[in-house]
Amino acid sequence: IVVCNHRGYVEPMYLCTRYRGLSLVSAKETAAMPFVSTMAAAFQAIQVDRLSPTSRHGAAEAIGRQATSDEDVPQVCIFPEGTCTNGRALVAFKVGA
Repeated sequence: IVVCNHRGYVEPMYLCTRYRGLSLVSAKETAAMPFVSTMAAAFQAIQVDRLSPTSRHGAAEAIGRQATSDEDVPQVCIFPEGTCTNGRALVAFKVGA
């Protein structure tokens, strides 16, 4: 599992292309963004609705399965702040992020 802060929209694309075999945990809202939704599908993103306990639980299970799998599955990248920041301070981690 890879954990990092989210300063902008470029680093998820950079991380996925630089470190092949990386899957992002992504907010469900990204599925409605034209270019981002295509990238999320290509990199097998785990979509999560942060407002839904069921979705958060499902995402946590998917992360656990990938993290403990003996099969050739992508590593998982999590942005626990759940939003882009300016990088000057750490913001509170979001539930379900």
